[in-house]
Amino acid sequence: MTNNKIDFEGISIEVKEITPELAKDILENHNNLNRNRNKEHVKSLLNNMKQGTWRFNGDTIRFDRDGELIDGQHRLAALVEFGKPLPMIVIKGFDKETMKTIDQEIKPRNLADLFKMNGVKDATNVSATINRFFAIGATNSFISSNRYARPSAIEGKTSCKNTIDTKYNEYFSKPDLWDDIVSYARRCYSNTRLLKSSEIGGMYAFLYLRLHHSDEEIRGFFNRLCFTETDVNVINLLRDLLIRDLVAKAPMTSFVKTQYIVKTWNYYIKGKDVKVLSYNKNTEGTIDLI
Repeated sequence: MTNNKIDFEGISIEVKEITPELAKDILENHNNLNRNRNKEHVKSLLNNMKQGTWRFNGDTIRFDRDGELIDGQHRLAALVEFGKPLPMIVIKGFDKETMKTIDQEIKPRNLADLFKMNGVKDATNVSATINRFFAIGATNSFISSNRYARPSAIEGKTSCKNTIDTKYNEYFSKPDLWDDIVSYARRCYSNTRLLKSSEIGGMYAFLYLRLHHSDEEIRGFFNRLCFTETDVNVINLLRDLLIRDLVAKAPMTSFVKTQYIVKTWNYYIKGKDVKVLSYNKNTEGTIDLI
């Protein structure tokens, strides 16, 4: 096939015959930024190719300036299984940030997708931790669910849906700090599995970045909860409570569980120990981290 190629300000556009071999090479060696492949979408495209209903319709295969694929992985995957060459429009030279805008109307990319596209290790845990951090900020409370949240908290959570760029930029403003928090939280989770990694990491980040507690204070709390025996009785009480909840026939709601955690932290940071750890939703309501 004769290629019709246009070059404009670093962007090259051409109609190119893509062979199964070339498609496989692109997917194996130049596809490090895309989100996980949708098998059903690949299957649908493959069926169109096999049935002769696939058409050259102007959809593009796009690459960034470094030669990484940023759009078209499903068509290429279907073509590999189809086993025959097909013509496609190939565009090269996009800025990597362009990928954030692709397919947003069809299937918006979430925070984990964007992190993965930009080479963030453990993108899923990083995004979950940052989402938790912002959720805590919306309520100044360690809440997993809207169900019992104050109206202002719910409004804050709703507005967070429009802050994916804010969350994205939050990570890249201090990536080493976030990576360290996520790594530590994963170690805590792996050792006891009492709390999710994102719950630990989100609370850690909020205490450090918003309430300005020190690493020593925060890790002192979570180390005692997840790693070592402690003479701080309130932490022992919380650990026992969480262990019992793991096997309870009727586990605590997310709200109640997180209020126990917040209450324990508040006792801990004030240097106050207790013999009984209790919480009453009707009289105590939502407790803020201090």
